[in-house]
Amino acid sequence: MGEEIVFFLSAAKAGWGAAVGRVLFPKARADLGLCSAWGMAAVIAIGGALNLAGWISARSVLCIVAMGLAWLAAGWRRLAAFGWPAGGVRDAVQNPFACCLR
Repeated sequence: MGEEIVFFLSAAKAGWGAAVGRVLFPKARADLGLCSAWGMAAVIAIGGALNLAGWISARSVLCIVAMGLAWLAAGWRRLAAFGWPAGGVRDAVQNPFACCLR
């Protein structure tokens, strides 16, 4: 159960990073690591703003994760240009960090 949660949270971070990359750097090509870093920064900023306003809840966190996964699905082709996932979708589901090991 824990591995699935880590996978979905990592995928959501990459999705938010893909969204940030599309908005701020539309012509730049970012790999999975850079997308994840941008996504973590975006999620921290959004979560901090929601917490400051007093609107943070389990539902809002779930919406943030769901939106990140939706952005990842929308930006899948952009990440695939770098060969991620390295062995195809099946390998990415079985071992999400295989692209880092090759």
